[in-house]
Amino acid sequence: MAKSRARNFADLIGVDAIVDDSNDLIGGGTIAYTAILDLPTSGNNTGDTGFVTDNNKFYVWNGSGWYSVATVNETPTWDSDGQPESTYAVPVDGSGVTITPAASDPDGFAITYTTVTDSNFDAFAEITENSDGSFTVTKLSSTTEDATGTVTFRASDGVNIVSNISTFTITFSYAIEDSNYTTGLITGAAADDNQSITDSSTNNLTLTVNGNASAQTYSPYRSGGYSYYFDGDGDWVSLPSSSSFAFGTGDFTIDFWIYADSQTDKFILDTRNGS
Repeated sequence: MAKSRARNFADLIGVDAIVDDSNDLIGGGTIAYTAILDLPTSGNNTGDTGFVTDNNKFYVWNGSGWYSVATVNETPTWDSDGQPESTYAVPVDGSGVTITPAASDPDGFAITYTTVTDSNFDAFAEITENSDGSFTVTKLSSTTEDATGTVTFRASDGVNIVSNISTFTITFSYAIEDSNYTTGLITGAAADDNQSITDSSTNNLTLTVNGNASAQTYSPYRSGGYSYYFDGDGDWVSLPSSSSFAFGTGDFTIDFWIYADSQTDKFILDTRNGS
């Protein structure tokens, strides 16, 4: 059948030649190839011609790629599951995100994939091509701040290119997972004499206790102390008149936090004896 196609082609271009699957010359320098992937991508001269026996088509090299005679070299298109997403988030733990682009060429040419990055992307991440044709984006070890950059993924058949721009972002989050469910988180650590206070901030200042000031562990949610709940049915708090609770005759202040379940007919009332 290959020879029959070759003879038909020779008649079409006005030469008497025979071609088979061993890439014999036909006509004025035209070479026959079994499959479209056998067409060479280098070492060609503008005007070189080739005939593919698998699809019975004639191709001409224009200096940058093979063109099918009487047809236009069509642009590749992204596969339904092969077009890179428009946005990706790069993990801050260095594990990276992997993208596998996939496109098809209407003319049957092999597709090659390349990437183009902008300067913003290059400042915080890097992209590498893997042996299976996928690409992995990882954070640079020097990146310590939130950043955003873009990568253009390109699929080419050697002549035409289809591209898709993807935006990559990296965000450093210091929130504790599920911290929105925390009612109260108060750290307390008792010192030997309650006089040693540590500044745990980045300032790390030396704190000196004067007078009767002291460090105490405290939590309003401690079991059995420090807080009260009133359900609105005859609840109150009173202090006994024993000497342990006496405020004395000097000036004093009582302060507290109060949380009301509702604001309807709620008020704070202060009473004292007549003297």
